Amino acid sequence: MPPERLWTVADVAEYLAVTERTVRAWQTEHRLPFLKIGGVVRFRPADVTAWADSHEEVMCVPRP
Repeated sequence: MPPERLWTVADVAEYLAVTERTVRAWQTEHRLPFLKIGGVVRFRPADVTAWADSHEEVMCVPRP
């Protein structure tokens, strides 16, 4: 079985529903896990989903 395809900045941006600029900022600030292969930034899908899960916020709306 071939290894899972690594994601590009565009893939991560689409998955997280943010801009590519935001993904690049998070990557530059080392806030989002990434790989650099031959100068090219890539992301493991499992790392991105785990990162997103760890940053999940639950909003509670008080009842009237």
